Amino acid sequence: MSRPKSTEEIEYFLNDKLKVELGNLENALNKSNEDVMEYIQLEKTIEFIKTNKSDGFKTQIDVGTNMFMEASVDKIEPILINVGLNVYLELSIEEALKFLGQKIKILNKESEVIREESLKVRAEIKILLMYLAERKGFAPSEIV
Repeated sequence: MSRPKSTEEIEYFLNDKLKVELGNLENALNKSNEDVMEYIQLEKTIEFIKTNKSDGFKTQIDVGTNMFMEASVDKIEPILINVGLNVYLELSIEEALKFLGQKIKILNKESEVIREESLKVRAEIKILLMYLAERKGFAPSEIV
């Protein structure tokens, strides 16, 4: 891809390419962070059940359209966990906690990669804005 040469080409590249890419990266980062939080919450819930409710518990289940039904859980193992693409695995509590720990690590690494990409795009945007400002005759102190 050739470098944009005119001010209009640079502004187009900045607004229609880089800023859109930055928005997409921010959306991906938000989604990744939401996933991490859901898995952390699930991990904490399983740890609580393991520690405090080994003999079972009562709960309410949403059966649709905010209608709830009381349920009694007598046996806490095995646990069904969505491992992705709506595929569920039947795991023991220990296996589930191990899986969740690994999944959280992977998602955190993915979040870090997205964060780094976002920083690169932000830096590129800033450099182009400084270049445009210089090209239009603004002093460096007026840019920031």
